[in-house]
Amino acid sequence: MIFSIEIQGLPKIISNGPRGSWRGAWAEGNKWKRLIHEALILNKITLEQPLEKAHLRLTRFSSIEPDPDGLVISFKHVIDGLVS
Repeated sequence: MIFSIEIQGLPKIISNGPRGSWRGAWAEGNKWKRLIHEALILNKITLEQPLEKAHLRLTRFSSIEPDPDGLVISFKHVIDGLVS
């Protein structure tokens, strides 16, 4: 099964360093899980059973290029939304 969804907006680059907030990360995670769920419903994508494997192509369009670690971390909530 191949499907594509597009969601407007950018996941935040979250750092959990000394100034990071676990509440901010939690809220961002909930936001993206909701956005993924809504996008799947709007595109009428339903799965009878969970996928055993998936190949993802996640694309970020922004005027500022994050470092590779920040880019990976920014997509964590998006992937978690797909998993849930």
